[in-house]
Amino acid sequence: MFRVLLAKRSDTPDAPEDAETLPGHLELVLRVAQTLLFHRRTAILDMLGLEAEPWGLVLEQAVLCAAALHDLGKANDQFQHLVRGYRRRQAYRHEVLSLLLLQQRPALDAWLFDGVPPIARALALRAVCGHHLRFSPDTSLQPQPSGQVTLRLLLDHPDVHAALQRANVFLARNTPPELDAFELALADEPARALAPWLVEMLAPVWADNDARRCAGAVLALLVAADICASAVVRQGIDPAQWAESALAAMLQTGDLEQIIKRQLAGGSLRPFQATVASSPPRLTLVTAGCGTGKTLAAYCWAARQAVGRRLFFCYPTTGTATEGFTAYAFPDFSDSAALIHSRAAYDLMELRASDDQPSAIEQAWSGLVPWDAPLSIGTVDAVLGLLQHARTGLTAFPALAGAAFVFDEIHLYDDRLFRTLLRFLAACRNAPVLLMTASLQPNRRASLERLAQQLGQRLTVVSGPADYETLPRYILQQADQEMAMAAVACALESGQHVLWIVNTVERAMEMAQMASKRGWPVALYHSRFRYRDRLNRHHTVVEAFQRGAASGPILAVTTQVCEVSLDISADLLVTEIAPPPALIQRLGRLNRWLIPGSHGKPALALVLTAPSAAPYCPNELEEGRQWLAQLSNRPVSQQDLRDAFEQLAPMNELLPATEVAWLDTMLDTTPRSLREPGTTIEVLREEDLSFITKRADAIAHAIPMLLGPVSQELPCWPRRFGIPVAPAGRIDYDMTLGARWSKAGGR
Repeated sequence: MFRVLLAKRSDTPDAPEDAETLPGHLELVLRVAQTLLFHRRTAILDMLGLEAEPWGLVLEQAVLCAAALHDLGKANDQFQHLVRGYRRRQAYRHEVLSLLLLQQRPALDAWLFDGVPPIARALALRAVCGHHLRFSPDTSLQPQPSGQVTLRLLLDHPDVHAALQRANVFLARNTPPELDAFELALADEPARALAPWLVEMLAPVWADNDARRCAGAVLALLVAADICASAVVRQGIDPAQWAESALAAMLQTGDLEQIIKRQLAGGSLRPFQATVASSPPRLTLVTAGCGTGKTLAAYCWAARQAVGRRLFFCYPTTGTATEGFTAYAFPDFSDSAALIHSRAAYDLMELRASDDQPSAIEQAWSGLVPWDAPLSIGTVDAVLGLLQHARTGLTAFPALAGAAFVFDEIHLYDDRLFRTLLRFLAACRNAPVLLMTASLQPNRRASLERLAQQLGQRLTVVSGPADYETLPRYILQQADQEMAMAAVACALESGQHVLWIVNTVERAMEMAQMASKRGWPVALYHSRFRYRDRLNRHHTVVEAFQRGAASGPILAVTTQVCEVSLDISADLLVTEIAPPPALIQRLGRLNRWLIPGSHGKPALALVLTAPSAAPYCPNELEEGRQWLAQLSNRPVSQQDLRDAFEQLAPMNELLPATEVAWLDTMLDTTPRSLREPGTTIEVLREEDLSFITKRADAIAHAIPMLLGPVSQELPCWPRRFGIPVAPAGRIDYDMTLGARWSKAGGR
């Protein structure tokens, strides 16, 4: 029926490239898998705390067997029609059929797993069923409507035997068995029995925590090998050779010194930074306020702890990640550092200041980018996404293994994200990790200390420099709108820089319009702009503040997006009441550059009552009011802010997450949410589609909008590069004010 069995779509299906055929693709995946094992096995075992005996052999056998089997189920008539464009649906996904082959043809099972211990066999089969991250026992084992009543397994096709022979080069078994074709009657639900069979095999293994960590590594390596073999070969590059070259990229002695020297600009390290640099490698917590130099301290730490490793520097948001990349990786590592987050394609294009296209590997698959980058800067999602089966996180696993990690601003993590961080620290128990924060909730610090104790380790805590931390920097006062407006008018008349922060975009727009009517020099900055416009607004605000008195007075009206993304120092701060961690971050934008020994004085911060609790909960704002009551009307330092917060912060116990897909779900390998559910969604405007021809263009024009008003109509919208497109007229957009959902509702 088919002259050639395909594993991938081909423009010439009757005469495809070898990599597009089933035998060719399986061989490529096995070659890449073998390369990953050779170069990363020791690092993987060390990071996960697994003894070389027996886990080294288990890992190798499981990965190679999984690579040999994972796509064999594509040898069926429905998939072969699908990949040629003759059919749109299939009854079972190929990974289900790959497992079913073992049940239906014991000779194949006996040959593939000859001499392989049961634990390696179990881990291999879990990886096979989950390597596309779509396997759920509740749905995957039920036949889907395909327009056919039978499905034929083409095991007698010469390409099946050729695939087994090529696999045998890596597996070193006896001669592969000759297999016969057979048909499945779909009405009989032939895959239904797979679930109890898999559970019986995996349940004893799953009771062992070491086995579960090894299972996670097997799945990640199979996903990484499959994507590398599939994506890199399309760029005309040999995947295994590229992987071998890429995985040699490590930080060498002195590599980070150029970053440190440039940041010091001829100065010397503060004692605090030197203490961080010399802290033990495994687990260090740095608690230091804004402006104390803790980011530079982190690079000093990495200069000692990341030599011979990769370094992943993780921020909570895309904006802070790009700022960190720009300030520290550029220009010293412009060709060898990776920026990893959802908007990186556009940010890199802007940084390169040209229309340069992404590299071949960037085009192939973003998860491969960290493989050949000794320094990767991105959002925390790029690393912790591994634990919730984000495909980019699993693909990056060969680079993550053996790396050193810096997690910044961990107090901004929601509880789900922080608990996942705890689980990462528990699973990757030997990875060097530096945690940084301006202030940390007491229950989170207690959770870190408890975890370290359980692992037989010690949490090293480094506090910020005492002279900076205790320097009176702020005077907080409660105020009403009239008082705040008068103070702003006075400050602007004196040529000062004012930051006004409100809790919602709508109120930020209203405030900016009010200021503009008064003739005040105002710059509005919030999230609800097209991304390229938001970056322009960001640069406008930062430049106005950085030029100092020479730039004249400025009023920046912002939302909470300023809390970590704006590296500015205001002379006067006006803010709506917010939870204590948010207020501490906002105060970090006030009087930021005051240093001990200077003649500067504390700056005024006026705190207003918010008209509504949104986007916070009422109890969070009540905590903010209690915190403010302890600090008002007197000079206070960053240490005072932290002490007052710690007295109010909840003491509920935070345990490591117990529902991470990578380690906890035995069969269901579908991705899970890493963060608490959000209330916004990125959309494109139909009016902008003519400007969008590539992925970077889509990122540039995407707007984060509230989900609620369009939740019902959203599923019907078309998509461009995976982003929903709002109908023309559905979004009112102004280059100065930003975006609103149209009350008219579009056409």
